[in-house]
Amino acid sequence: VVTPEAADTPVIDASEAAEFVDKLPSEASEQVGESQSDDAKSGGSATGDDDAGLVAGGLKAISFPPRNVMKKQVQTALLKKESKLLNDAKKYEKHGDFFHLNEAIAKVREIRLLLSELVKATYESLKNLWMKYVYNGD
Repeated sequence: VVTPEAADTPVIDASEAAEFVDKLPSEASEQVGESQSDDAKSGGSATGDDDAGLVAGGLKAISFPPRNVMKKQVQTALLKKESKLLNDAKKYEKHGDFFHLNEAIAKVREIRLLLSELVKATYESLKNLWMKYVYNGD
């Protein structure tokens, strides 16, 4: 189906598009990156060869354990958190603190959902869970 607007639009092939892109002025972000690399060459930057293990912001890069080790550590951390919440829930029920009891049970349900998702977790989601529950100690 050809609309009247589409019929008036010229067709541009890939070579013409590539030429057009080559003729565009450089982006501002590229210019900023070039000026930063010039600063680094002149010694105006705080980063040097001695900071090879650091990433942006002065943080060290984290080396993640193998997938099966990460999965086991996340599972252990979640099970510990679940047992603590269940003990707290028993205390809340005994004392009649139903507001906190409801919050504890909701967190237990969330943890059980995470445990079920852990079975089919992708590597990226597993890394996120490992960072949240094992590395940070949440």
